[in-house]
Amino acid sequence: MLQLGLYYHHMQIAKISITGSLGAGLKVQEQASKSNLKKVVLKLGGKSPAIVFNDADIPTALRNCSLGFLVNSGQTCAAASRVYIQEDVASAFIEGLKTQFENASKALGADPKEKTTQLGPIADKRQFDRAMSFIEKGK
Repeated sequence: MLQLGLYYHHMQIAKISITGSLGAGLKVQEQASKSNLKKVVLKLGGKSPAIVFNDADIPTALRNCSLGFLVNSGQTCAAASRVYIQEDVASAFIEGLKTQFENASKALGADPKEKTTQLGPIADKRQFDRAMSFIEKGK
């Protein structure tokens, strides 16, 4: 946990708001309860779904769903990591989404200073291994 523990106990802080894992949320709530019972707002472990109905502008939905997942290499708390698609457009949408991701793979790069790099590296080896496990699971 970050060195923020001092602030959780501070009696003049009335509210703490965080986005993170369940473990981080439990720790923050526990620490906050040991002070002045400050208010705590937690956004924990969400999966940020996108919903696509059959009346959607499909090209726009495809672009937004792929970018919503790929922004910051998918390492944001608001990454659209799930898509719920109305059944009668699902097959075409899934094929379109696959194409979006295949095209995005051409923009990968390890050096964010290179102009051709649009999607940078993953934060660390642990996150890389996690991402690779999702890819294997998806195959």
